Amino acid sequence: MLFPEEKVRNEVAVMRYISDRSSIPVPFIAHSGTKEDSPLKLSPLIMMSHIEHTTRSLGQVGDFTWEVTSRPLSMNMNELVRLGTLPRSHLPSLDATFKTASSYLESLAQLNIQHLLCQRNDAVQSADDCRWKFVARQLFYKLARGKKLSLPGYEYGPFKLWCDDFRPANVLLNEDICIAEVVDWKFTYAASVEFSYAPPWWLLIERPKYWSKGIEDWTRVFNCRLKTFLNAMRHCEDMDVEHSQSRLSDQMQRSWESGDFWVVYAILHSFAFDVIYWQKIDRRFFGPTKADDPSEAWKERLGLLGEHQKDEMEQLVTRKLEKMKDWVLAWDPDEYTEAFRQELMRMREAKAEDKGSQQAPVAGPHR
Repeated sequence: MLFPEEKVRNEVAVMRYISDRSSIPVPFIAHSGTKEDSPLKLSPLIMMSHIEHTTRSLGQVGDFTWEVTSRPLSMNMNELVRLGTLPRSHLPSLDATFKTASSYLESLAQLNIQHLLCQRNDAVQSADDCRWKFVARQLFYKLARGKKLSLPGYEYGPFKLWCDDFRPANVLLNEDICIAEVVDWKFTYAASVEFSYAPPWWLLIERPKYWSKGIEDWTRVFNCRLKTFLNAMRHCEDMDVEHSQSRLSDQMQRSWESGDFWVVYAILHSFAFDVIYWQKIDRRFFGPTKADDPSEAWKERLGLLGEHQKDEMEQLVTRKLEKMKDWVLAWDPDEYTEAFRQELMRMREAKAEDKGSQQAPVAGPHR
């Protein structure tokens, strides 16, 4: 597991925050600690209350005051390091926080550029595929830097608690089919409201990129499921008199109809970024293209890049094609893996020395 200490620290802080500030049932934390605090020194630990159920980046300042003190560690960052071989040095620093929505979105857009630049193997399929991906990332970054991706009026918040991995499987039910606990908060952080306002993609279970009939068909089916979901949400909102003026259902409807849903989805899923950008984002901001094929649209957007960017693109194409000639192991071991590797080497050396001493000849008596 990548970033184990950071994940445990974040999850503990989030669960305590939720317990302190809401009625959402979360496990009671009896104790938590680092790898050094654990009995076997193997990994960080959380000791939680047992949950009876049926299978069907925050820090506390005082007793009632909370503040963001570390970077928002997202599932996407984890996957970029785990699968995309992105060096961890390219992630925001551990103590990085963001004061505005646009600065955070700009950071994530820059992370997508770094992903393309750094992924060693299987990053591109051809020269034009590389250009297709490069242009998409540069234009998306241009939008983020120009504050075109964040909602007007929410630049300075509020920043809502957001869980990348939140889905029905996180909710445990008891034998009466009532919510017992809500679990698995490790990829939870304070994020721009655009994230919370986007309807959940998991209404269809399958992600758009893997939908057998393509993204357009996914969009059509999702639109039907979303209507059912929002109707149920509005029913609950109607019964909640206290928050009747603040309806999340309306914001989700607006996010879907405006296309902001796809912006958030592209930000949170780097490995699906290119397809989503060219099919759902590009024409919204830069207008129609003559080419109907999204894979050819990048050629009509070259005029939006500066000469320096075009030169950088061609240099990247040359590097990527050269690297395609031979694949090497691209590995950025985490501290746990590296520590295990060193310990394994030490054990092998000790075993070899012990074996050597046992095989050493023993001098016999003089005759």
